[in-house]
Amino acid sequence: MNMTKKNVAFTLTLALSLSLSLVMPTTTFAAEISMKVGDKALAFQYAEPFIEDGRTLTPLRDLLVALGVPDDQEHIIWNKDKQSVSVIYKDINVELTVGSRTIYKNNHKFADLDVSPKLVNDRVFIPARAVAEALGNKVIYDATTRTVLINSGTITYSDLSKLNSVVRATIQKLKGIDLKDLQGEQKESLEYLLLIDKKQLAGALLDSFELERAAVLDFIAKYMLNDLNCLIEKAVDPASPAAYGTSMTDLITALPADPVMEQLAKIMKNSSNEQVRDAISFYLYKFPTSKSLKILEEELAVESSDKVFSNAAVSYQSIGRSMPSTYVESLFNSYLNASDKQREKYKSYLLLNVRNHDSTKEQWNALLKNKSSSKTELEKQTAEELLKLK
Repeated sequence: MNMTKKNVAFTLTLALSLSLSLVMPTTTFAAEISMKVGDKALAFQYAEPFIEDGRTLTPLRDLLVALGVPDDQEHIIWNKDKQSVSVIYKDINVELTVGSRTIYKNNHKFADLDVSPKLVNDRVFIPARAVAEALGNKVIYDATTRTVLINSGTITYSDLSKLNSVVRATIQKLKGIDLKDLQGEQKESLEYLLLIDKKQLAGALLDSFELERAAVLDFIAKYMLNDLNCLIEKAVDPASPAAYGTSMTDLITALPADPVMEQLAKIMKNSSNEQVRDAISFYLYKFPTSKSLKILEEELAVESSDKVFSNAAVSYQSIGRSMPSTYVESLFNSYLNASDKQREKYKSYLLLNVRNHDSTKEQWNALLKNKSSSKTELEKQTAEELLKLK
């Protein structure tokens, strides 16, 4: 498949174009399809898009130039005898032939096209997705605006009601389908949704929760567990509707517990947002498990905010009373790892309660007596200190 410059004839008027590999309704005109490279609309100069057999074909030369391919015979090469085109860009050589559905990248088969390249009025039209992707670009289709997005950055909406409609329609379309089973348009829809500004997407999902509960949960569980922080930040934002807080609590507790616990632990540890940490303290109360107890144990030892510490302590105590033996051991370890300044908060919020509550006082006293005989000096000193507290 290698081509040398000596055996190629270059035609300055050649305009390559591409099929988007998108099945369009028979009533759709090619002129209705627009294209953006990054955030810039692509203007077609060399040929007009057209539809054949339900497939949209649009000019490629404009696209190549927009993507940085030099518009000269060194980089866009037409071989009249072979009826083939070679696009050379950086270390990539993309080759295709009129009438053949196979596209090559660096002399290896890259993809089979939905339609073969066509020669129309001395111009070559070629499927876009494979060509653009072979050159290292990301291509998706926004069905709501009939726009092909290439190397798109974050998508933002000025009309949030429109965003909500798009999100609801898309998550309904994706509901119940595993990622590995997604087909063409479904993959496009998912890729598009994940390009939307995270805060805007979080707001749309929280807005949609009551109406599309199952679809929202399905989408977040599959595609946004690693972005729970965005959802929580949106829920606690003072500018957000109060209903977001309730929806977020219901949403968190309805998601699979183990991965949610893992994410909440990471967010609690790393978030500088006091409201987020405070919200997580409340969410953990809804998960009365040893995992949530451990998260709170570690948080209390370092939490600087009195408000967050107080609320985290309430959740910690509530969970602990259902597992007193685990709780008293956890509380001792948390206190052990806290600074002297931090320990003063324990005395105000936690230690008085654990010593006096019927569900924990016996286990607490027994633990301290045991730890006071510990071979570890720090444990021994800490236990003796706690036994002296009134």
